[in-house]
Amino acid sequence: MKLNFIKMQGLGNDFMVMDTIRQKIPLSTERIRQWGDRHFGIGFDQLLLVEPPKNASTDFYYRIFNFDGSESGQCGNGARCIARYIHDEKLSDKRQLKIQTYSSEMQTELHEDNQVSVSMGIPQISKIQLDTQHEFLSGEKYFVDMGNPHLVLFVPQFSGFSISEVALAATNSGDFPSGVNVEFVQVINPSHIRLRVYERGVGETLACGSGACAAVAVGQTLRLLDQQVTVDLLGGTLEISWKGNQNPIMMKGSAERVYSGAIEI
Repeated sequence: MKLNFIKMQGLGNDFMVMDTIRQKIPLSTERIRQWGDRHFGIGFDQLLLVEPPKNASTDFYYRIFNFDGSESGQCGNGARCIARYIHDEKLSDKRQLKIQTYSSEMQTELHEDNQVSVSMGIPQISKIQLDTQHEFLSGEKYFVDMGNPHLVLFVPQFSGFSISEVALAATNSGDFPSGVNVEFVQVINPSHIRLRVYERGVGETLACGSGACAAVAVGQTLRLLDQQVTVDLLGGTLEISWKGNQNPIMMKGSAERVYSGAIEI
């Protein structure tokens, strides 16, 4: 059987994108890991699947699988790529779409310059204390539910500690049975931050849209950041805006098609 796919990226966060509307895709954890291997497969941070809508109020349903085969309920960079994939593959001629995952619903808008805006829902922010002896993680920390879990940590600079060591200490603390994405935030000024992200099931990635939203939401809650913030990630820049309270947080960034291909199974 031959399966068609598109390789896409948003700020270097890369995806293998397929749809079950025009083809049947037999999935397994082993197959996802094989496709995700950068030496023996296609290579990606996440596999994205576009499916028909599960209710009449949405346009499409989509699923997100991490490199290790685990499923996630949210991916901001993936949502932008999904919006462009749907348009480029002529699955819909609408530039504004409502897309659902198992944990979230998002509004997307495709702009003429291949920039995509996504309404990422309302951040759910809580304070937690982790069950760990790691000094970097001591004291009160902020957890954000963006449809996927985020631990947001503010740092004066990115030197002097290991991002992977701190992220794994948080993951192994026992507080996050389903894993957690860890954001390391450096505030440049109230409208500009730098961000590095260690994603569950993947490791450190070049970009994370939901992580950028989580970081800005906590920064606003702490009155460190304005309503509109430029977020510099290793792979590029996102624009995040949030009016707080019960308003959805908005993200805008690029979505790029890399190549199309087919794989035999």
